[in-house]
Amino acid sequence: MAQGKNGGRGRSDGRAGRDGRGGAGRSGRGAGYSSASKTVKYGLCKELEGHVFDYSGNGAADKMRVTMEKVQQYVGLKFGEDIANELKNRVKVVLPPPTYSTAAIARHVQYEQLIRTQQATLSTAMRAQLKALEDAAAATARAALSASIAGSGSVSSVSSVDDEALLKIARLKNEIAEIEFESQQEVPHKLTSEEASLYGNEMKTHSLRVATLEKHRGQAFALIVGQCTQLLLDKMKQEK
Repeated sequence: MAQGKNGGRGRSDGRAGRDGRGGAGRSGRGAGYSSASKTVKYGLCKELEGHVFDYSGNGAADKMRVTMEKVQQYVGLKFGEDIANELKNRVKVVLPPPTYSTAAIARHVQYEQLIRTQQATLSTAMRAQLKALEDAAAATARAALSASIAGSGSVSSVSSVDDEALLKIARLKNEIAEIEFESQQEVPHKLTSEEASLYGNEMKTHSLRVATLEKHRGQAFALIVGQCTQLLLDKMKQEK
């Protein structure tokens, strides 16, 4: 009986051994087993690794939102605030030009009134002079016609006087037309040397900022396209 018990224990030990082998086997398979890894999709920008615009897949809307946020952050760090705001707000950024100082604006109001008054006064005087010349030319023409009819007029002398009068009239009309044109144009600001220097520098900065933003728009567009999967690009090409 003791041997039987011992044998039983032996069989029990054997089963334990089998269990041990089985456990070890399962443990071994567990250690060597790996679940299917998720495929990470890449765009052309290494810094945005794993953030791409795709056409399909679970949670595509959330992925697109997150990817766009990452693109905005990257663009803001690399290109600046102006283009980042365009991507964030989906509204084209308009950069207002610099303005003149309060003193320069107040001075300009008075200066513009002065210029308009001078133009109006000069135009009125020139029109009066033009009318006088035209009346005199008409009177000379009538006198020449009467003299010619009477046969006592000198055609050559009258012709010379008429040419001079017509030339004066033409020049005066041109001057009046020029004044009318100037009266429709914006009166330039009269700035001090300090104001002119400051405004000139601000204009240069503004022009550079506008040109830079235009450049960054193209770069941001290329970046976004580069973060699109080929499937999405193909689908977009098919859109009307």
